[in-house]
Amino acid sequence: MTDYKPIPCALHSQYELLAMHRTPVRVTLAETGNSQAGIIIDITARNGVEHLVLQCPEGETELRLDNITEISEIDQ
Repeated sequence: MTDYKPIPCALHSQYELLAMHRTPVRVTLAETGNSQAGIIIDITARNGVEHLVLQCPEGETELRLDNITEISEIDQ
């Protein structure tokens, strides 16, 4: 059992579109309030928990979807 709380389908679809278009984004996390910039390259699910895979300048990182408070597009 996990404490994961699924996100709304519309939000999930928005994340998938951003990934499909390789749109640069800034992701803000609930736990820390910190944000990370990068490109969403995948959305995965393991053990009932969904993760966004973000390609950052430092490398790939996985973020739990239910820990994301905001995703905004970065103008290039």
